[in-house]
Amino acid sequence: TDRIRVPAPRLELGTRTITVYLDKKEFQASLDIPNDDSIHWFVADHATKKILMRDTGNISSEQIDFIKSQKNS
Repeated sequence: TDRIRVPAPRLELGTRTITVYLDKKEFQASLDIPNDDSIHWFVADHATKKILMRDTGNISSEQIDFIKSQKNS
């Protein structure tokens, strides 16, 4: 099975991150999601509800660095 292998707390994204352990291929197939490129993700500021970052596909190390910098600002 293809599963999410890096729990969110390891990425230090904070308490608002939800980690889901599931059979990724089965989940994508059930929702007719062909691949990771069609998955949309968002990072929002909790207080202002402003979207700080959004993208599709897998998150890059540069994007993780940006998220970490926002957490400390």
